[in-house]
Amino acid sequence: MGECIIQGFNFKVNSGTTIKFWEHKWLGEESLRAVFPTLYGLSAQKEVMIADMINDQDQNYWKFQFTRVLQPWEEDQLQTLSQLLSVVQLQDDSEDCLQWKWSKDLSFSVKLAYSKWEDQSFLENKELLSLWRNICPPKTELFAWMAVQDCIAAKTVLVRRGVIPGDQATCTFCKSEEESPSHLLLHCHFSWEIWSEIIAWWNLVWICPQSLMQVFHFWSNIRFRNLEKLCWYASYYATIWTIWTSRNESVFKHKVWTVEEIVELVKTRVAIWIKGKYDIKDYSVDDFRCNLAAIRRVRI
Repeated sequence: MGECIIQGFNFKVNSGTTIKFWEHKWLGEESLRAVFPTLYGLSAQKEVMIADMINDQDQNYWKFQFTRVLQPWEEDQLQTLSQLLSVVQLQDDSEDCLQWKWSKDLSFSVKLAYSKWEDQSFLENKELLSLWRNICPPKTELFAWMAVQDCIAAKTVLVRRGVIPGDQATCTFCKSEEESPSHLLLHCHFSWEIWSEIIAWWNLVWICPQSLMQVFHFWSNIRFRNLEKLCWYASYYATIWTIWTSRNESVFKHKVWTVEEIVELVKTRVAIWIKGKYDIKDYSVDDFRCNLAAIRRVRI
């Protein structure tokens, strides 16, 4: 019961003057300390409030201070954190507050807490933790964690923040629907074709789920073992990550992609991640891409 109550509360950021940037749970389902332990360990501002981290003149600029110069992989984590923070907009005229996220009016009641605990639906939040599997680079797993919560900087999110006008929210790929996180990474016909090709690579069939978390449920319910299981999970992360990075190249470098090109990138990423992490020397990247059936029989 206590766990349910703790999970139900989070901070609503307004002025940011009473909420600790690293320690409190205010952006997503976990504290930033829990999500970015390396950056937290290096921070010279461990007790700082949100309002003290943000530039008064430019709310897109966050004033990080670290105890040493960051390594390249730590810079990648900082870049990912900055992307997560891009949706934050402080309101100086309103106070921060606690809210109970499982009630319509965001207020706590014992009756609602008991009901939530009884049906155990609060356990859904634990599913977010299952996304952390240490299979792919940390920034990719972090991106997947952000994506299932609609916390990535897709165009509809940027419109809400006032970064871009509403008439510029069209999907980068299909150019017909608004680019929300779920549309971009799943429901866009272009992205759906990519997912379907990856599913076919595994000789499986599927019906497109409604959300990225449901896609992950589909992935989790397929019972593979050993190396086969690792490659299967890596395929999920590689697909999300490659769709996103390809979209960014289209936006910032005007790159035009085909479904086939992105699918091949997904397969290559799976091969590189798994070969590198588990020191698989007997099979090449091309073996992973072109002869997955043989790879699936390997035991490590």
